[in-house]
Amino acid sequence: MSNYYFAPNTSYDDKLKQVECIGQHEFLLPFVGRDYDEYRVLQIAESRYLYDCRFTPQEIAEVYTSWFEGEHKKISELHHDNVDTRSMFERYLSHTENYKGWAFPNFAAAVAKGLGVNKSRENVNYCAFMNFYQLPFAAHGKDNGMNYANFKRVLMPALEVKAVDELWNKCCREAVETVNAVVEILQPNLIFFTSIHAYNQYRYYTEEFGLKRYDSIRLYHSSDSRVWNRTIAGQSNSSAQIVEERVKALKNK
Repeated sequence: MSNYYFAPNTSYDDKLKQVECIGQHEFLLPFVGRDYDEYRVLQIAESRYLYDCRFTPQEIAEVYTSWFEGEHKKISELHHDNVDTRSMFERYLSHTENYKGWAFPNFAAAVAKGLGVNKSRENVNYCAFMNFYQLPFAAHGKDNGMNYANFKRVLMPALEVKAVDELWNKCCREAVETVNAVVEILQPNLIFFTSIHAYNQYRYYTEEFGLKRYDSIRLYHSSDSRVWNRTIAGQSNSSAQIVEERVKALKNK
């Protein structure tokens, strides 16, 4: 086991905690790497997942409704390791847990390649990381994608469509407002969405709600190396290559 001491950049924390959603649910605090300020690269993944969620549809409806009032006790008690962003990085850097399926290692490796540094777990320290959706998705089995269809599927046994739609709109507004607030605080030079779905939803809902949209780069999901290294439709490069090239250009400015 590594003796690595987990020491993220906490200089932004006071401001981040003033963001409404993060202030209500502090385990959502983005990870900001120790060396983030050198290049300012922000990764935005899709969602936190309540894997093999044991909540009934009625419990999910109650948990989701209370989420927007600042309550998260049930989520935190049963799924803390899945939703606490910085805890995941701490476990990753201290080699205490298998990280297969986590969104940031492949991304950080591409950043490191662009910077011309040796690949290691500590490369995550050049980046900041957050998820687009702040409300964790109650996933069952392999049904892990956070989107409206899956959101409706887990709630429909307990709620009418109108109530599901109201929760979904709250979820998406919260997502956009939180991302924008974090971007304003961290002032990244590069913003990468490692989820085409999240990227598309960010673009759609900034327009839908009349909110500011920050320039960002659309990539495939980074949790699966096969997908991450696949050429993006309509382009000549993979997600990994795009990150490498953009970071290299940033370094050489």
